[in-house]
Amino acid sequence: MLSNEQLPNENLSAALDQRIVSPNRVLADTSCFAQIIVGFPDLTSPNEVYTFKRPVDLSAIKSSESGSHTFFRGALQSGTAKRENCVSLLSANQVVRAIPPTKVPLRDIYPKDVTPPMTAAYLEVTDLTSKKLKYIPVPR
Repeated sequence: MLSNEQLPNENLSAALDQRIVSPNRVLADTSCFAQIIVGFPDLTSPNEVYTFKRPVDLSAIKSSESGSHTFFRGALQSGTAKRENCVSLLSANQVVRAIPPTKVPLRDIYPKDVTPPMTAAYLEVTDLTSKKLKYIPVPR
């Protein structure tokens, strides 16, 4: 996912922990929660890329579900999803991605004595301002 619009300057400054005014884009792929490309697409000077890296690439985690098709086509299990399952909420300084429960670090979220709820998927919310990650369960 590559954002069409840029982060507002105050959100860019908050995400990078420095005062900055520059064109930018937000990029998200399977290897990172989010990347901010500063200087792209307007500046001719070299661009700087700030990465909020994942501990493990999503494509490396085995899963019988591929994420977004769980939402867009019900319980159908076939091939790669045809729609993007990641959006950027630029005014909120967040990146939201739909991911299957098998790709969520449930041990890190729930205490040992708590059973995670049965869910169809999770919404993974990357907050670039607070540098926090949140998982919102989507009921079946």
